[in-house]
Amino acid sequence: MWGLSHTPKCAVNKLVLKPKLVTIGDALEFSFNLSVEEEEPVKLRIEYAIDYLKANNKHSRKLFRITEHIYKANQVCQFRRKQSFRDLTTRKHYPGSHTLSIIINGIEMASAGFTVVTDKAKKA
Repeated sequence: MWGLSHTPKCAVNKLVLKPKLVTIGDALEFSFNLSVEEEEPVKLRIEYAIDYLKANNKHSRKLFRITEHIYKANQVCQFRRKQSFRDLTTRKHYPGSHTLSIIINGIEMASAGFTVVTDKAKKA
């Protein structure tokens, strides 16, 4: 779909989340390395997903696009992003376990968990 390889030869390494304990109103910073292992240039769509914990104690996935670009053979790229956990009119955050996943061309390549807490819970 959209001219993307269904099975890209690439790897996501060194996925780091900071902090692992995110207070509602603060932000989660994350970084990762992408290693393209193709022998020819390849078009990759890079996204991240957050599985947000909802009020009913179930998770709901929200997908965020990072970039869509043609990468050279054997290229290594580093990505850094920040995701706000400030409550909005369209999104309310709930304390508990959440997951961040890196997705390349629709395939989940890496994931890591983190915990969202209220201000009161962090002080306790």
